[in-house]
Amino acid sequence: MSPEYWQAAADFRRRVHIQWRRELFTLSLEVKGPGRPVPPDVERFSVADGVWEQRAGIHYLTYADPEHTQGVVQTLAGHLRRDHTTLCLRPDEVSLTRTGEVSWSHTFRPAERVTTALRTGKALLEVEILTEQLELDVHPDGGRLRCTYQMRLGRPKHPVPQAVALEIWWRP
Repeated sequence: MSPEYWQAAADFRRRVHIQWRRELFTLSLEVKGPGRPVPPDVERFSVADGVWEQRAGIHYLTYADPEHTQGVVQTLAGHLRRDHTTLCLRPDEVSLTRTGEVSWSHTFRPAERVTTALRTGKALLEVEILTEQLELDVHPDGGRLRCTYQMRLGRPKHPVPQAVALEIWWRP
């Protein structure tokens, strides 16, 4: 079955279970030779209280990042708040916005190279991403996002090259 981008007749907001899997291949520039991947780091997490919305024909997923994957931020009112991520899901692009201890906004579009800045604490890192594949499948009962990309973190003189395979799926 080919991917589709379903839209409801009216806007909605639903609680959903979100699962996330990311394989991170750091490309070795040392012993194994240029461009050879070392075994991947695999990250998985699950969030039971995510939100899936459709507004003006666009789908959004929002969730608080699991505590073990990020920091906690104290607000001006003194309350503690976990980092939050929102994905804006369009048929031909996905925009990610993360706020909290780690702040980052990025838009993934197939075959497009984009450079952005990621802020973590007081540090600011340059992030360059070339999106290789983006596949979005949205149905009335949930959906799945698959994205593969090449990523470089850090200054242009000393970047850390990585290949990433990301998969996110959600259901009520």
